[in-house]
Amino acid sequence: MGNPGTINKVVPSSAIPGGEIAIECSGFEAVWDAHACIIGGERAHITAASSRRVLAHVPDGISGNVPVFLESR
Repeated sequence: MGNPGTINKVVPSSAIPGGEIAIECSGFEAVWDAHACIIGGERAHITAASSRRVLAHVPDGISGNVPVFLESR
């Protein structure tokens, strides 16, 4: 298992279905096809990722202030 890093900030703080969020993080291992973002319990599509920032689309049906997790395998 890789390093999921630490989430420092999520912008915006409330999810909008179909919208995009920016996750400011530190130490995330961004390896193509070996990382994931979970928003409100659903796997989200990552549009860009680095060790300091991840951009992801909010899945349909997810809204409001929901938990966000990063995974790296």
